[in-house]
Formats: sequence, structure tokens, C-alpha cells
Amino acid sequence: MTSHTLRGLASGLFIAAVVVISFQYFFQDDNESDAISETARPAAPTSSIDDYTDETLYNALLERDYDFPVSETERIVDEQNEETVLYVVIHEGMTSDDVAQLLVDSGFISTTNEFIEPLYERERQTQIQTGLHNVTNEYSIDEIIETFTTP
Repeated sequence: MTSHTLRGLASGLFIAAVVVISFQYFFQDDNESDAISETARPAAPTSSIDDYTDETLYNALLERDYDFPVSETERIVDEQNEETVLYVVIHEGMTSDDVAQLLVDSGFISTTNEFIEPLYERERQTQIQTGLHNVTNEYSIDEIIETFTTP
């Protein structure tokens, strides 16, 4: 090997090393800083709880395998409007008697017959829909039946 060939080989290796190091410097730092920033700060929420309707919230919880108890009801009193909202979860397999008992247990009606008799008169006893429903103390029995039987 001549000195001219060695200089050419050394120059080529030097240029290759500079290209590799600069490539690694400019592109590797971006990837590392992205990884650090992703772990250092929490991701921005894609939606807030206010973006959900009762039904979509219920479905989102079901998708995450949240297990609602069979007798799930939650009573929320809005003192400003003097309104009581009852959230009722109706599960597959529940009968109209079960739903009526939920309403009695929550204090919305005093006897199961207050719900059962109008339900049977309208022949809607087999049309009760599973899912999360909400009713207020201002609802009539007809409105409650409509809420529970409308998909």
C-alpha cells in the first residue's frame, strides 16, 4: 500500500465516522427526548367526563369490565333545584318486579304495584331495556316506564 492509498482510506473512514456520528447526534437525541417527555408528563386527556352521556359512560365502563352490582342505584339530590335524580342500572335477566323493587328501595315509589300495574296495562313488561337509566322525582310513572322501555 502506498501512502496515497492509506491517506484516501483514512479520509474515507473519517468522513464515514463524521456522517454516522452526526446522524446519531441529530436523530438519536430526538427519539430519546420524545421518550423522556412521554414518560415525564402525563398525556393530555382526549375527553372529559362531561363529554359522556349516561349511556356512553355506562358502555365505556362495561368495556373496561366494570362489574355493576345487580341492585345498582344511586340517588343524587340537587338541593338548588330541589330535584332528586335516581340512576338505575338494569341488567340482563332482571324482571319488571326486580326493577319495581329497585324503585321501592330507592324511595321513588312506595309499592311495587305503582310501577307494575301501569307497566302491564301498557303491555310493556317485556320491553324493559338493560343499561343505565336516570329518572327524577318529577317524573310521573308513565315517564319512568317510557324511560325504562325506550332503547
